[in-house]
Amino acid sequence: MASGLSSINPLQSDLPPSGHPSFISPSAAATPPQSLLETKGIPLECFIEDLDQQFICVHCKKGLRWAMQTSCGCRSCYGCLQRYIKEQGDSLKCPSCGDEFSKDDIAKDSFARKKMEQCKMYCANKSRGCKEQVPLKKMDEHLQQECNYELINCMHRSKGCLQRVQRNQLVQHLEKECAFRRQKCRYCGDDFVKNELELHEKECKKFLDKCPNNCGERLIHKDKIPDHLKYDCPLQDKVCIFNMFGCSFSAKGIDRKMDLHTGENQVYHLQLVTEHIIRMDKQLQELNLLKNNLEKMVAKPTASEQMQVPAKAEKQMMRDLQKMIMPLMEKVDNVEDNMNQLAKQKTVSELEESIKPIQEKQNRIENRIVELEQAQKTGSVGSNAGESSAPLTMTGVTTSALSASSSRMTTVENQMGMHAVRIAEHDLRFQVLETASHDGTLLWKIKDFARRKRDADIGKTLSLYSQPFYTSRYGYKMCARVYLNGDGMGKGTHVSLFFVVMRGDYDALLPWPFRQKVTLMLLDQDTGRRHLSDSFRPDPASSSFGRPTTEMNIASGCPLFVSQSVLSDSAYVKDNVMFIKVIVDASDVVKP
Repeated sequence: MASGLSSINPLQSDLPPSGHPSFISPSAAATPPQSLLETKGIPLECFIEDLDQQFICVHCKKGLRWAMQTSCGCRSCYGCLQRYIKEQGDSLKCPSCGDEFSKDDIAKDSFARKKMEQCKMYCANKSRGCKEQVPLKKMDEHLQQECNYELINCMHRSKGCLQRVQRNQLVQHLEKECAFRRQKCRYCGDDFVKNELELHEKECKKFLDKCPNNCGERLIHKDKIPDHLKYDCPLQDKVCIFNMFGCSFSAKGIDRKMDLHTGENQVYHLQLVTEHIIRMDKQLQELNLLKNNLEKMVAKPTASEQMQVPAKAEKQMMRDLQKMIMPLMEKVDNVEDNMNQLAKQKTVSELEESIKPIQEKQNRIENRIVELEQAQKTGSVGSNAGESSAPLTMTGVTTSALSASSSRMTTVENQMGMHAVRIAEHDLRFQVLETASHDGTLLWKIKDFARRKRDADIGKTLSLYSQPFYTSRYGYKMCARVYLNGDGMGKGTHVSLFFVVMRGDYDALLPWPFRQKVTLMLLDQDTGRRHLSDSFRPDPASSSFGRPTTEMNIASGCPLFVSQSVLSDSAYVKDNVMFIKVIVDASDVVKP
């Protein structure tokens, strides 16, 4: 039986990406696919029930594939008949009844095609473990979207992964096997392709490394090592800050000798800076003199042409001199800034010491002013109380009218609040009705995925509920529940997806417990062929599938539905949106 299934040939010229034969029904295409010219019928062992003799090809003795009928009433596969015509030429005779016919006597057999579409077949992946029984008409849909045993391409094929895996093993492949899967760096937390991660970790700035001087410091982030050497390492040689001016003193790390040197040699350092400035000033004067001479030469050239410098060469020399002067001028400015800062340090500290008493005195005065203002305010209220008592006296009528008006206002506000609540309830009800389906299929669009995932990670919103959906207008009421950061054994590593039976208006007329097959899917937004899915049949003994006594039963489903690392691929989260689909087999639900 299994060997027969593997011999089923495609019904269309282009094989699907998985390489599996297509079972597209004749009614789904306007013209026969070119591949049918080389294709025989469907092996009889693929059908669950014995195929009626009238739907067996007279040439290949297999189930009709794209049925055609000749004038004698016998039926053939399209491909078998075309090959027979090519072999026989104009002399055509039916191999079953012996009647002669011409090419003009051949017609498509719509009746036979429709009957074949309704025939139930074993899934083409039965040899791999699929136990589904599907009508021929829906075989393609089953293989392309639902069958867990169908071979599909890895989503990283464009990056170089050429493996084909069963749909139910795709998650494991993406999490543990694919060389092009994305993983987080242990040090910086960024995502990298697996085969690039090792190289990155060796160069990662957050990589914990030892001090180059082996000072005994614990592991340091690579990007922090320069700061460690500059400020903290006791074995790093530190030169005096006046090294650029000629001071040759150096000391180890955070040794106090450097502080002592700086404090005790201020005059010496000032002398070095002064000498440096004098040298810079002298060089600047010489350059300015040279510049002036060159300008005069350009303005008044000598009579001797042999001694005359070409104009282009002179301009180039001028530009070179200007380039030399600019860095020197910047150095002079930097030296002046350093001198000003050194001169200000002592002045600032002296001023801070002298200002402290003034600030303390000011604070005391401000506190006293605040106390006087409070005392004055208290006294004025007491003195004005008697004066203002007369105007506050009102007639009984005025007081009563104000009281009645206030009461009416309160009543109106309460009524407005109740109306607002009712409007909000109706608005929510309309939104639910607009998105509700009544065919047992939920298509749930989760927008703003990044924010919702972040909320789940920090524990702000652990789970999300979908809109309700129904098996029929008066059928079971259900919804889905997703934990984007996982729940139970999947917390922090997986997305957990659950199915929930809800209390409906027609539960009293429905059979309980709930027994329908449930398929949970994460939709592939790129090719539509790599949906990640899991299916289960309810346990009749579980309280999750009994008749609900509260608004919702306990959720049941897959705590390890899909690894969170898979969501980094744009196939499943695209434009910050994720799609979840839930299919409930409602074919055998007894309707009220």
